[in-house]
Amino acid sequence: MLIVDTSVLFEARSRNEAHHGACRDLLRSEEWLIVPAPVVAVAERMGATRVAALNHRDFAIVRPSHTPRLELLPEQATRH
Repeated sequence: MLIVDTSVLFEARSRNEAHHGACRDLLRSEEWLIVPAPVVAVAERMGATRVAALNHRDFAIVRPSHTPRLELLPEQATRH
């Protein structure tokens, strides 16, 4: 299961956004859950290790209790 930050939903919906294609394809290919709030807490509770969010910088520093790190998707998202 992929936990999805709302930024991914907005990008997938708008064709003019930089990550539109990657987000759209990701949502089509995965079983996912929309999480508008504490994404990391939900991932921990559900045992999920994969999170879709566009601001990788914020998520990259998180060290969840259930895994060494979260796999952040889509891979083309901002990492700075």
